[in-house]
Parts: sequence; C-alpha cells; structure tokens
Amino acid sequence: MYPDYGIARDIRSRVMQSESAPRLESLTGKLANTEDPIQQFNTILDSRTARTQSIVQAARDLKGAARRTMPQLVRTGLENEFDDAAKMLQQGGRGVAGARFVRAMRETPQGAENVETMLRQLPNGELRVKAFNNVLDAMETTGNRMPPGSATAFTSYRSRR
Repeated sequence: MYPDYGIARDIRSRVMQSESAPRLESLTGKLANTEDPIQQFNTILDSRTARTQSIVQAARDLKGAARRTMPQLVRTGLENEFDDAAKMLQQGGRGVAGARFVRAMRETPQGAENVETMLRQLPNGELRVKAFNNVLDAMETTGNRMPPGSATAFTSYRSRR
C-alpha cells in the first residue's frame, strides 16, 4: 500500500528538517553549494562560518576525488589572498605586500586557526603548518622595514657629517 500524497509530503518535510537541513547548513554543505574554489576558501577562512571542528569534519566528509582536490583548494585560496595583498606591486608599494598577506591570514585569531586547521588536513599537515608560519613570520618583517630615504639612525648620522 502507498501512503497518501499528503502524508508522504509530511514525511519528506520532517526528514528534510531533521537530516538534510543541518547538513546543508554545515560547512560541508556550504562548500558543496559552490564550485568556485576561492569562494570555498573564503568560506573556510571566515571565522563566522567555520570553526576548527567544522573544518576537520568537512575534510572527513570529502570522499574520493573531492578529497584529492583539497590541496588545490588550499593552494588556490592562499594564492588568491597573496595576489590581493600584492596588488600594490603594480602601484609601487611592493615593500608591504608580504605584511598585507600576513595581516589577511592572521586578521583574527579564529581566522588564523582556520588556516592552520585547513593545512593540517592535508598530507604532511604539521610540516605544512610549520613551514607556512615560517613564511608568514618572514613576510611580516617586510611591514617593519623603513622606506628608502627615511630618517634612520644611519641616514641621520650621514647627514650630520
């Protein structure tokens, strides 16, 4: 016997509310909702939508070919963030591109934790996190460098002589 159409719709509605809706609202659902890797990366980076546990769960939820695309997603996202930070290169402000990238990656504590968690989900994750932090530390110093012709101790000394 087949249930009445109204009963079937009611059952479907309850299943959607209890099973599908939470999955679609999860980080995995948000990632599946778009094919744009930059938008996916930004969803992971966004501290309002992603937390450490949800990133770990999303990485576990990825199966087969989707799991193998995770490194490309991370690389594309990081590359896009760096390109945005380095746009000043064309305008002559290249001395701070690295520092801008660091600021974008470490803008909030949760955002920085999200990037590290994402990197940990990749093969050799701990090594990647350490290497990435070393690169960020090196880039951060570019924001502390004095611009050419600025009043440093050396140029003050030279001008007095």
